[in-house]
Amino acid sequence: MGQQNSGVTFDDVKAGIENKNVTVIDVRNPEELTNTGKIPGAINVPLPSIKSAFELSDSEFKERFGINKPTTEDNSVIVHCDNSVIVHCLTGKRAASAIEILKGLGYLNLKLYSGSFSDWQKNNGPIEKL
Repeated sequence: MGQQNSGVTFDDVKAGIENKNVTVIDVRNPEELTNTGKIPGAINVPLPSIKSAFELSDSEFKERFGINKPTTEDNSVIVHCDNSVIVHCLTGKRAASAIEILKGLGYLNLKLYSGSFSDWQKNNGPIEKL
């Protein structure tokens, strides 16, 4: 499974959002999103909460985050018909930690946006203000 450690670029994230075939998880703290905004459509699950969030029941996850909870099936993350989950933070370090936690919970089809929000801003990506 070569996908489990896959990284993505700005162009990959932008195309995925435009095509609506990715789920973007932002693991920054809520106040960071309030101050800087977020990648459009990203779901905020702060790193300290990532394990407990992904241990919620499907219905609790949907109620809290507004999307269907990714499930593990055949060693892949299935989100809205087998879409990838992209994880990011500000510079990529917390996102890498979040991916390790999620892999420990059985999620394998995860993608790290190593440039994260800093790279998104540098490339003039659209920002959703909170």
